[in-house]
Amino acid sequence: MHLVAIVVAYYPDFQQINHLIDSLCSQVNSIVIIDNTPASENDVLKAFENNECITLISLGENRGIATAQNIGIAYARKQEATDIILFDQDSIPTQTLIAD
Repeated sequence: MHLVAIVVAYYPDFQQINHLIDSLCSQVNSIVIIDNTPASENDVLKAFENNECITLISLGENRGIATAQNIGIAYARKQEATDIILFDQDSIPTQTLIAD
């Protein structure tokens, strides 16, 4: 199984998204963050640029959640994901969500 989590972000709060990432990294093979925030207005996600668990895709503008999810799904499929799970930036999964 190759499980990819897709997180859609829009003006994310660092503490919230960091908590989400901490919870997911040990449960999935990789995380793809699709950032809908205008490029010049957000640098919160730069803190995760060197995290091997995360791929950041900045759209440079708000293209909507469905478009962002579809971009993430297309990316995950190219990475040969067998399973995909979707999250918003403020989701709070348990440490055992995937196993449960």
